[in-house]
Amino acid sequence: MLVSWWWLFAMVITGIYTGVMVSYRSVMPAVTYPFTTVAEAVNSSLIPVVLTEFATEEVLKNSHPHTELAKLWRKVVENNSSVTHLEKAFHLVNEGKHFFVAGLLFAKYDIALDYKLTGKCRFTIAPIRFVPSTFHWAVLMSNPYKEGLNLALQYLIETGLVNKWTEEVLPPDIDIHV
Repeated sequence: MLVSWWWLFAMVITGIYTGVMVSYRSVMPAVTYPFTTVAEAVNSSLIPVVLTEFATEEVLKNSHPHTELAKLWRKVVENNSSVTHLEKAFHLVNEGKHFFVAGLLFAKYDIALDYKLTGKCRFTIAPIRFVPSTFHWAVLMSNPYKEGLNLALQYLIETGLVNKWTEEVLPPDIDIHV
């Protein structure tokens, strides 16, 4: 008798789960992106926009001349699309002729900021990795902020925030813990 109830329960749960998954997949809109690789971004009719004096600009500007990132930088220079204000980048992207190149964490923040300002979600993050790693910095041993930075980094590591942020940035098939 107990086995019969167990099988009935298992079949009902399986049926509900299957129905939910089928309905979810059938109403999920397919998102199409104008490009899915850096090479396609270079050849796209869309113009890249970067924020002046941010890490993304430095990575593109200092890339080896024969790489796709350098070609993307040339496209930025040719179209004068390095901007100093985030609002200008949003305006250009909203015109439909540009795309904004930023790190994932900054992009999430920027989109959240735009949503807060406009009350609408106007942008999405394309699943393209332009740079294979995160950015780091170094300071001199004599830097007066060294101890403060060390304590802050230690706090971030001990609380698990570095691992959480790393997992958000890296693809799911890579297992790296600091």
